[in-house]
Amino acid sequence: RKIETALGRVRRIKWGPRTIDLDLLLWGDRTIRQATLTVPHPRMSERRFVLEPLAELCPERVVPGTGSSVRQLLRAVERKRA
Repeated sequence: RKIETALGRVRRIKWGPRTIDLDLLLWGDRTIRQATLTVPHPRMSERRFVLEPLAELCPERVVPGTGSSVRQLLRAVERKRA
């Protein structure tokens, strides 16, 4: 959030338009559950716009807590939308 603020993001409306939005998707094999931070990102496995570019970078990367690779998660999202 410090980076977002430094780049001019102002939070006015939840889910509203924003200048920038940074999300920490993964941090190695770590799983973090804190009030202000959850890693892996809690909804990344539901979001094609997150999984598609990630699959280009590391398709076989297993997402901690899911037992599935990025490619497998992307395919599951694609099947749901078909």
